[in-house]
Amino acid sequence: MIRLPDPSLVILVGAAGSGKSTWATRHIPAGSIVSSDSLRGLVGIDESDQRASGDAFAVLDEIVERRLARRLLTCIDSTGLDRASRDRWIEMGRAAGVAVHVVTFPVDEKTARARVKRRSRSIPSRIVTRQLLDFDTAVTELGVGDLDGLWDTEGGGRDVRIVPAHLLPPTEPAPESQPGLGVDLLIGGFDREAVDLGPWLRDVAEAAEAAGFCGLWITDHLVQIPQAGRPWDHILDPYLALAHVAATTRRLRLGVLVSPPTFRHPVVVGKAVATLDVLSGGRARCGLGVGWWADEHQRLGLAFPPTAERYRLLADGLELMRALWAGGTPKVVNDTYQVPEAISYPRPLQDQIPVVIGGDGETATLPLAARVADAVNLSGPVTDIERRIDVVHRACVDAGRDPAGLTITHRTHLDRQADLLADDVLIDHLTALAGAGVASEVISLGTPDPTQVAAMGTVVEAVAGPHGPTQW
Repeated sequence: MIRLPDPSLVILVGAAGSGKSTWATRHIPAGSIVSSDSLRGLVGIDESDQRASGDAFAVLDEIVERRLARRLLTCIDSTGLDRASRDRWIEMGRAAGVAVHVVTFPVDEKTARARVKRRSRSIPSRIVTRQLLDFDTAVTELGVGDLDGLWDTEGGGRDVRIVPAHLLPPTEPAPESQPGLGVDLLIGGFDREAVDLGPWLRDVAEAAEAAGFCGLWITDHLVQIPQAGRPWDHILDPYLALAHVAATTRRLRLGVLVSPPTFRHPVVVGKAVATLDVLSGGRARCGLGVGWWADEHQRLGLAFPPTAERYRLLADGLELMRALWAGGTPKVVNDTYQVPEAISYPRPLQDQIPVVIGGDGETATLPLAARVADAVNLSGPVTDIERRIDVVHRACVDAGRDPAGLTITHRTHLDRQADLLADDVLIDHLTALAGAGVASEVISLGTPDPTQVAAMGTVVEAVAGPHGPTQW
């Protein structure tokens, strides 16, 4: 089994007639393949026009560099026999912070020549001979230490699986290769006609993925909050909306920011998150909070217990959800829930669903996140963030936990902060947050327009750093 992470750079190496293009067509999404032959046909007479090779490879390099900057799966379908070209592509992948895999295509001379003869314009025999010799040299030059994966196709019979990169065992980056700030998009408004909501949400999600955003979050409210709109404005169920997003994206990590324990039983939330993880190919995140808007609960006849009880509901509910996501059907008994069998199928694809707790409370929320969460989502200016990070790190130590194991995330509502709308000002703001210890930023644009989201690509790229963004 060849396991290729998404995103990654995949470089094919083999002589003419070795089966590279057939393999790529079978195993790699069509839009992810960058073919030197196809580009030669675009800039020259046809795909066999060797005089157009220089221009074709110049275009190929440009396409590869731009795709990797957006952290998109990219497969170079060329011979890969020139060491200088291979080294250049490997460096592109390293600079973009994605894994680099090489797939080699051994082939006997008789088979290669027979395949080449069947082409509309055959390649001269001497070139095939030269390429077969160059292939043997290339295999000896390829060092596993320079790559994240080196595979041969064993006659084309090996299965191939493209796996979201976060589901593969992580490799420890060198200190100089630490990733930069990850940027997610938060949707908190749905100011569209109801009939337009599905296409609009799809377009926003696709624009976010193309712009290089790491993830997409949707707020969890039953009535629109005063800060974002009117009570009669549309507000989508976030888990159903994210299932729609999962179907139209391939890379974005997806979550709800955040679900209070007063809206749904934790068994229902756990089931929804596990389902989202399966449907998205292992991209779900679970966002939880204690809730804050009493008026929303009162209007709909929902109980809104005192703050201390809501904290207990959140912690006990998370314990139950994690039991649902784990193997077996364990019994869960805590102060709130008595569940004889925590049974939920299908299980999530991820070994552990990442859990983020949202809130800034330094006496309760941050200590709770330090005890039970994988990440905490904060808000406010850099001076407040530095203090809150110090509080949560001390809480980690008190809980017997390494503070480095808790990811610090932050949210900025651009729709409410006009002073940050200029790209350079926003980049400075995000850079300062990263310097304070924030690993991932969540940006709200209210009801975002796809064009507006696409334009954010320059900001996302600027703060991601040369080795790509943090992804948790």
